[in-house]
Amino acid sequence: MAFLGGNLQHGLSIADQALKAYPEPNAAREVLLFNRGSCLFGLGRLRESRQDVEQALQGFEQLGYSGYTKSLNLLIGKIELLQGQTDRAEQRFQRLAQASQPAGPRNFYDLFQYLGQGVVCLQRNRLMAAADVLSEAESVALAFPHCAGLGWVLHYRAALSEAQGQRRKAAETWAEVRRVARHYQLFTLYRLAGAHRVRLAVRERDQDFVLDWLKEWHWCWRQYGEALQPEELLAYAWVQRSLGKSAFAHELIERLREQAKVEDNRRLELDTLILEASLLRDAGDQDEALMCLDNALQMACRFGFGQLLHQEGQDLVDLFRMLLNRQTRRQLGFGELPPREQLGVLLGELGAGAERSGQGLLEPLTRREHDVLRRMGRGQSNQQIAEVLFISVSTVKTHINHLFRKLDVSDREGALRAARSLGLIDE
Repeated sequence: MAFLGGNLQHGLSIADQALKAYPEPNAAREVLLFNRGSCLFGLGRLRESRQDVEQALQGFEQLGYSGYTKSLNLLIGKIELLQGQTDRAEQRFQRLAQASQPAGPRNFYDLFQYLGQGVVCLQRNRLMAAADVLSEAESVALAFPHCAGLGWVLHYRAALSEAQGQRRKAAETWAEVRRVARHYQLFTLYRLAGAHRVRLAVRERDQDFVLDWLKEWHWCWRQYGEALQPEELLAYAWVQRSLGKSAFAHELIERLREQAKVEDNRRLELDTLILEASLLRDAGDQDEALMCLDNALQMACRFGFGQLLHQEGQDLVDLFRMLLNRQTRRQLGFGELPPREQLGVLLGELGAGAERSGQGLLEPLTRREHDVLRRMGRGQSNQQIAEVLFISVSTVKTHINHLFRKLDVSDREGALRAARSLGLIDE
């Protein structure tokens, strides 16, 4: 009850006392371990949570439990996803699916299997597959109307809608999550959904929701102190940025980053990089912002995070375009880009066209500069270009100098090589 109601630290205290009082190994003890692990997870203490829940899972399996253990597998899988063990989490839920009876009726615990598969698909940026699996989860949850499952399904459906760019639908779904959670007094979920919703409200400039959420935030701070969910602290940092309090937002980033380091929470670390890049861009420090995003890109490639363009990442598309440009990367001393196929998974069409698109130039070419460049590619002299375009030779030379600067080259041959590599002119 303490976990579901949002009083996570109190839930830990109750579980600790009960585990000391009843040390005998049995199903009740495994439930207590699972509950304690759930509270630890809510507080972002992933290492301890994983230890408790894996121990409880082992105990349940020895006792012959099967259905109920899917809920434990879901929590372990979510920890694996946060820690960047995406393949391992995906394999976990695949095993659960294979072990399920394909022809038999679905039961309540199948909900946790579908939720796990849906969360993996979201992390992989497989949005159509996520929609299909979450639809299955919703149908199971609706068959058990008085369970807590529906709220969690709707929470991930809202996240899916936002990833698909359907902001209004996401806002409406999170409103429904909060209504359901409040009705059943599931305040851990209520606050988690609120943390995601307020980040959307900041982007949508929905000041009414932001102000209402801040009231809830301050109530929780007075009630629970620092025993809050990391997602709430991250949301508060985004709100502080929107209020112009960048120094305080940077302080919150450091706190979150320290927790991420201790708990191997790679996803939280990625989120702090996106926030930091946004703050640096606000301050006009584009090069440092690009460095943050490059760190985020490398981390996403390493750990299989496909959410770079979800949530606030959608507002950084212009910087991602610059980051994917070879000339920009050379100027800033960045390493080679990951393979195009991998970028396509992480960044969609933006990443798939990274090696052939010229739109990522720090300063895009003008229409006239494109005309001059194409004629240079045909081998025309300055005089010939001037005659065809009805401009003076000195104007042609000015355009060519602008091309050299934008392409970071010093002569015609270098300009043509760079333009061909960027897809600005045909080979």
